[in-house]
Amino acid sequence: EHSNMAIFTYIATAIVGSLSFITAGSFAATLATSIIAGGLALGTAKLLGVMKPPQVGNSRDPGVKIQLPPATDNKVPVMYGRNFTGGIITDAGISNQNKTMTYVLILSEQTTTTSDGHQNSGYTVNDIYRDDQTLVFGTGLFDGHIVQSVIDPNATSSTNVAGKLRCRVYAGGTGAINQIFPTQQNVSATTMLPTITASTSYEGLVFAVFQIDYEPEENLVGLGAITFDITNHLSEPSVVLTDYLTNARYGAGLTAGELDTTGFADLLAYSTDQVAYTTAAGAGALHDRWSIDGVFGTYGDVKQNIDTLCQSCSTFFTYNPKIGKFTVVPNREATTTEKTNAFVFNNNNIVGAIDITSPELYSTINEIEAEYPLVSKKDQTDIVFLNTPAGDRNANEPDNKLTTRYSLVNDTPRVTNLANIDLRQSRVSTVINMDADYSAIQVD
Repeated sequence: EHSNMAIFTYIATAIVGSLSFITAGSFAATLATSIIAGGLALGTAKLLGVMKPPQVGNSRDPGVKIQLPPATDNKVPVMYGRNFTGGIITDAGISNQNKTMTYVLILSEQTTTTSDGHQNSGYTVNDIYRDDQTLVFGTGLFDGHIVQSVIDPNATSSTNVAGKLRCRVYAGGTGAINQIFPTQQNVSATTMLPTITASTSYEGLVFAVFQIDYEPEENLVGLGAITFDITNHLSEPSVVLTDYLTNARYGAGLTAGELDTTGFADLLAYSTDQVAYTTAAGAGALHDRWSIDGVFGTYGDVKQNIDTLCQSCSTFFTYNPKIGKFTVVPNREATTTEKTNAFVFNNNNIVGAIDITSPELYSTINEIEAEYPLVSKKDQTDIVFLNTPAGDRNANEPDNKLTTRYSLVNDTPRVTNLANIDLRQSRVSTVINMDADYSAIQVD
């Protein structure tokens, strides 16, 4: 172990030297050792199969979405709704006589559709944390990016690090117009680090530039784990799906003409329908039926991410060959009008036998354990556990638990509703097989 750490230190020192981080034992050497060791640990885990890259990129769960050290195989995730997430360290520089380190952390791809169609209006930085401390930034015109105090988990405030931590967050580029935090005194990111130039424009990315002044007495000897409570106001499922399906950079790259707008309009109406729920304080309230709040990676194939999106709003994604377009079908009760206008199968159009299959006793789910990132706990994993009442079970029905995860839903009421749908439908679904004449070709 000692020899390995010596190797890590040697590698770090070499890298520090190549970047002109000049003084031995300096702030830069300490930080580089930490980053390189972390990067090698991640690489070793990948080689051993302990933590495969797709798992890191797709959900980074259970637990808080983690901060990743530099690596050439890191991939930028896609973020919708509200998230507590770390970033991917992609650049660093030292200044101020080796006393100040500046880091660039990439948080997410910038989604191409914003909530109101205007640049940068789609993101809000709610809070920023370093390790377990909440960073409190200035409220004046010129100090909104400067930390004035920190608050620990016991709600104790301290001003010992005032002025020594600074942060700005950008979406879509490095210009002052791209700054989303703080919301005033906008400056270009190119002024904060020499390596941020016109050729490193960070176009299409949400990223943060974080500065820290060396102060060992206040444990300012490393970057620490920086967590951002950030909201992408793109969260309504039909718009999220449309954005992901049509984006050629991080999504499926379909054209708008390949999507059936009728199905997406149906999902929009169903998702934004106001439903009742009980708040954590026990009060009754209303909210949209479904909302997408989470991060998924770009390691896996797009179909996997589409399925995860649809799972989060109880929707089916399919291809309609009759019109040659992709569409979505919300998993909902048919309306009175739909029932009235439905195609009727009867003796005039059914040809041959009818085969009816009900759920098999041993495949019927009667318990469900649903994991999800709980927003009130900084997206740490929580669990909803539901079971079928004894009176609703079949005779001699054995216990059969489904364990699943809703990685893009971060509140208990919606997860409970989704889990209840899965639990209920496993025992009421019926499959009917039959042959009909040509008139039935109109049926979906």
